[in-house]
Amino acid sequence: MSTDRLVPKDHPAERGSPDEAAPALSGWEPLLGRWRTVATFPGQDPVATGTAEFERLGASHIVERAVSDDPFPSATSVIGGDGRMHYFDARGVVRLYETDFAGGVWRIARDHAGFAQHYRGELSADGQRITGAWEVDTGDGWALDFDLDYVRVT
Repeated sequence: MSTDRLVPKDHPAERGSPDEAAPALSGWEPLLGRWRTVATFPGQDPVATGTAEFERLGASHIVERAVSDDPFPSATSVIGGDGRMHYFDARGVVRLYETDFAGGVWRIARDHAGFAQHYRGELSADGQRITGAWEVDTGDGWALDFDLDYVRVT
């Protein structure tokens, strides 16, 4: 095996030294665990169910693994202490979102030309449910895309 580096040390993707580590991710503990998901389009019965599992990856990241029924693809997201969420799904789609979780409200936003969307989910007082919705920019303003709720399993 060659000892040549695949990624040069000065490449932007090269991170990991202690002075470049991502900031710690705190306050996200209420999301950790396994959830059942239910998605519903306006005026329809639930169209897709699935599961989502949130777990820590060190102090600076949380990994979400979501398995869904059609029409939604299964996906993996990595949330960092820098407020960014990297999304990868089974279709090969890759997206970068801004996200935060504060005061029991989870926000995810992507303001990208041609496809802007955001999610707002509220954690119930008992921590057992997140009730939320994705909205999409139609060009004439924001409109409901679909509801996405989470119910805690563990």
